[in-house]
Amino acid sequence: MRVNYIGVQNNLHRISFVIKDTGIGIAENKLDFVFEGFNQASTDITRKFGGTGLGLAISKRFLELMNSRIEVKSTLGKGSEFSFTLKLPEGNEILFTEPEKSQSWSDQLIEVLLVEDNRVNQLVAKKTLEKWGLHVTIAENGLEAIEKIEENKYQLILMDIHMPGMTGYDATRIIRSMVGDYYKHIKIIALTADVSREIRQNAIDSGMDDVIGKPFNPDELKSIIHKHVSTIPLNTSESVSASHIFPKLRLFAGGDLKFESELKVLLMNSLRELFGVVKSVLTDKSLPTDLDSILHKSRTTLSLVDDLKINDLLSQVKREIAVLPKHENRRQQLVKEFEVSISRVINQLN
Repeated sequence: MRVNYIGVQNNLHRISFVIKDTGIGIAENKLDFVFEGFNQASTDITRKFGGTGLGLAISKRFLELMNSRIEVKSTLGKGSEFSFTLKLPEGNEILFTEPEKSQSWSDQLIEVLLVEDNRVNQLVAKKTLEKWGLHVTIAENGLEAIEKIEENKYQLILMDIHMPGMTGYDATRIIRSMVGDYYKHIKIIALTADVSREIRQNAIDSGMDDVIGKPFNPDELKSIIHKHVSTIPLNTSESVSASHIFPKLRLFAGGDLKFESELKVLLMNSLRELFGVVKSVLTDKSLPTDLDSILHKSRTTLSLVDDLKINDLLSQVKREIAVLPKHENRRQQLVKEFEVSISRVINQLN
């Protein structure tokens, strides 16, 4: 890795970063493809080296939030080089831009139904939408969402795709099949950690109007909602510095310290739950029936704390539970390493 100071312009210091490896390289026709979430240059990469295909997508989004962009050059069999330039203000302390007072999007009360089973996602989305003047009702699953839609009128539905019991796809199909124009035309936006082409197409085929990734970029969410609920202006934007130990968490909090404190408590509880599941899986020699659901729900937590060590250990755990015969010593070591990493992040959140 190389870091070079370029100079100062308009009171902003320009610093270039170059990260180079000597790995397997990326084919020229795959260079854009690797920046999409849950995609890797080859289907063999996940099997051989692990990972989810999220790293470059998250890096690209972070840099865009900092008004930069990532460049890539690569040669198959020789390696890859990633580079970007940041323009940073000078300072010796952590500074945050005070968020502007949120402007209500409409004098008319806009009702939003948030269908989401993850408490962290619920809090993030509800607080964000309420800051923008929207009224939010929460449904924990697809069945509850259908019941609420029959009882109340909403202008917008934010629908998680993967939920226990009834999926977002199934809930949307049922809503679209109900009698009345309201059910045919109500705007439904999918919420999903996987925004691949296949997932997007499945969402549209089920009757949804659009898709946004989780955890979402507030400005991107605002833009998508504006596209479907035209009474909403686009002139509010919260800007915060990324120079924080949990920059994405602080970005979502938008300077609201009470909200940030609530979110930290939920994240700590989510991390403790995740450790309990991992420990149970590795020591009790049994797989809980809801393991996939718990691991899926942990994606937002892990993305917000953005801890590489925990992500790496979780990948090792997934590989370990698929190995037969079981290596008890290795499993015990993984439990210890996972506990140390979880405790470290919880202490940082405190």
